[in-house]
Amino acid sequence: MLRARGEVALDDPAAAGVAPAWEQTTGSVVWVDTSAESVHRFRPADGHDHQVPVPQQVGAARPRTNGGLVLNLRDGIGLSDPQGDLRWLVYWRRERAWGHGAAVDPAGRLWAGSGDWLVRVDAGGRAVTVPSVACAGRMDWTAEGTLTYQADPARRRIDVLDYDLTAGEASGRRPLCDPLPSVPAGLCVDAEGGVWVALAAGEVRRYAADGRLDLVVEVPDTEITGCCFGGEALTDLYLTTATGGPLLVLPDLAQGRPTTRFTG
Repeated sequence: MLRARGEVALDDPAAAGVAPAWEQTTGSVVWVDTSAESVHRFRPADGHDHQVPVPQQVGAARPRTNGGLVLNLRDGIGLSDPQGDLRWLVYWRRERAWGHGAAVDPAGRLWAGSGDWLVRVDAGGRAVTVPSVACAGRMDWTAEGTLTYQADPARRRIDVLDYDLTAGEASGRRPLCDPLPSVPAGLCVDAEGGVWVALAAGEVRRYAADGRLDLVVEVPDTEITGCCFGGEALTDLYLTTATGGPLLVLPDLAQGRPTTRFTG
């Protein structure tokens, strides 16, 4: 077991910072402030944090193959170009909906959470509601796309499912490991297929593909809200933290994978 406070990557507390993702093209950690309705690009190389306001609550931002970002917004999915101009890809305004996470599968489809439902969106804007217990910000896939891991916050566990990459459908849900000691706040898969889960109660765990727990990193006095690998060599684990907390980094922790980009 390791015990670390984590290095402060950006000491500019967000009102509600969540959903980090590494953007290779700009060498930046992309994350959102859900309360302040803004998207951040933090560049570790020079410490610059570029903030872009958006017109409504945003739950996540993910890089696009065409440049810019895809945004999971309160009323649907938006596409932001490299200059920051925004247009709707899917508009579904409805009561009790809000953006609360997003992930991109190995085929480049977006999985986005909105309220109490999960939606799969392709590059053309076709949106399909997907039955799931996972939050979109707490899921990832193996590199070959045959398995998906999904964290279940209600039952405090990680599930593994078989994944049909062509159809974009998951089946055969089963637990990967024993129940977690606290609520999972983020999940990512490393280059070796290890599953990293960030727990809200200040802990990061790595599970092997067979469910064996092989590393625990305690981050004391921290409420974690998300995780992603980044940095020049993709070996640094970045952690967003709860209200008023900084963006943290655990350097040289493991070998991560390049971020999968949305094909739209």
